[in-house]
Amino acid sequence: MQAEVAVLRVRLEKAEALNPGPKLLADLQVVNKRLEQVEVMVGSTSTASASHTAGEVASLRAGLDSLRSEMARLSQDLTDERRDRCRALSDVNRITEDVAKAAAATIERAERRFAAELHSDQWESRSDVSRKTRSAADESIAAKSNPEACLTPSTAEDVRSALGNSMAKLVGEMDAELRVELTSRIRLITAELRGEILSDVAVRIATVEARVAVVETNVGAEVQQLGRDLSTRLTVLEAAQCGPRLVSLEEDAKCTSHR
Repeated sequence: MQAEVAVLRVRLEKAEALNPGPKLLADLQVVNKRLEQVEVMVGSTSTASASHTAGEVASLRAGLDSLRSEMARLSQDLTDERRDRCRALSDVNRITEDVAKAAAATIERAERRFAAELHSDQWESRSDVSRKTRSAADESIAAKSNPEACLTPSTAEDVRSALGNSMAKLVGEMDAELRVELTSRIRLITAELRGEILSDVAVRIATVEARVAVVETNVGAEVQQLGRDLSTRLTVLEAAQCGPRLVSLEEDAKCTSHR
């Protein structure tokens, strides 16, 4: 636009050099003043547009840099969160395995202890039976008069055996129930942790997407506003119509000089 104004200025000077008449000279002076005003307006508009454009570009670059840094920070946060969640999940799995192993070891020790105590009771019962067998001959007369005396050792052994069997069955049932309970709790804890991890990651991703959408909207609005401002200023400059007026004045000046 400044180059076009300069060309118009040269052409106006050439028209004035043709020695036009007073009326045409007055018209040329009016056009000259109008052209000077256009030059001033073009210069100020160019300077303002350049500064405004530079400021807008700098603002857009700053916004993009801020967006990049924000995206990098959010990506790092997601990576750290995912690593922490995986570490917590592995720790929970390890703890549950340790608990299951400790429970199994405790049950095994209890079974061994119970078996040892039962064996000790059976050994003592057999010793009692042996001692009582030695005195069986001495007590034969008493046994005939009281038959229940002969059944006492056998009855005690049967009671101990039945008690041992019932205790062993009870321990086995407790072991099975404990294993089932531990397995169900481990599965429940694992499912809860997975649900929390997935929900947290989904929330963070949604937050990042919302922030990116807001930044994109702001940048697009600023670019559109800048384009509208530039279009308006160019329209104002084009509305001046300096070119056709200067051509008409040149033709009038030539006609006057030829006369």
